[in-house]
Amino acid sequence: MTKLKLLKEVYKPKESDIRKDIQKWLNFKCIFNWREWQGQFSVKGVPDIIGILPNGKILGIEVKLPGWKGPRTKHELEQADFHRQIRLSNGVAFFATSVEDVKSQLEIVRYPVSRQDPGVIDLGKAGK
Repeated sequence: MTKLKLLKEVYKPKESDIRKDIQKWLNFKCIFNWREWQGQFSVKGVPDIIGILPNGKILGIEVKLPGWKGPRTKHELEQADFHRQIRLSNGVAFFATSVEDVKSQLEIVRYPVSRQDPGVIDLGKAGK
């Protein structure tokens, strides 16, 4: 076994690690999000991460391992259809294999990922 192949075997990222990194980045950018757990009574195709962008749009991110080639299985096609439903409802949904994928997808939909933290709204001053 070559050294490179051995290194690839030693470090195989898990979807859960990628999801956690994406959620940390979303939190850093003040994008409200949560992990959507799947179970027996879940709606088919619900993304791994659900969020709400500061502009009020829903965000759906399905996390995949690096090297993923696009929806092929029945389950992945259900996920792609769920993404389509979110987009038809004026939301943002996509597959991602890294934080970089999330950044680039949000740039494509013109959500400025480089923006500053909007801060906390002072409810005492709201509406004045």
